[in-house]
Amino acid sequence: MVQAAGSPDPQSGTGPVQVCRVVGRSDPLEQMYGDHRPRGYVLHSEQDRYTPTAAMRRAATLYHEHQADCVVVEANNGGDYLPALLTELDPTVQ
Repeated sequence: MVQAAGSPDPQSGTGPVQVCRVVGRSDPLEQMYGDHRPRGYVLHSEQDRYTPTAAMRRAATLYHEHQADCVVVEANNGGDYLPALLTELDPTVQ
C-alpha cells in the first residue's frame, strides 16, 4: 500500500460525527482488468455517533493503527476547528 488516509466525516450542522474511514491507494502493482490504473481500497469503515473530541481521538487511533499518511477532514463541515482539535489531541498526526 502506498498511501493511506483517515477520514472522519462530520455531519452538517451541530450534530455528531458519524463515520470514520481509512482508505488506501496503491500503485498499479496488479493488473486486475488489464490496465495500469491505481487502485483504491477501503481498509476500515465504521459508523457511530461521536462528539468532535471523540471523533478526533478515534481518527488519531486509526491513523496510528493503519500507519496512515494523513487524516483528511471535510473543509465544508470540519473547517479549521476539527484539524486544530486533532493537532491538540495528538500532535504526531498529519
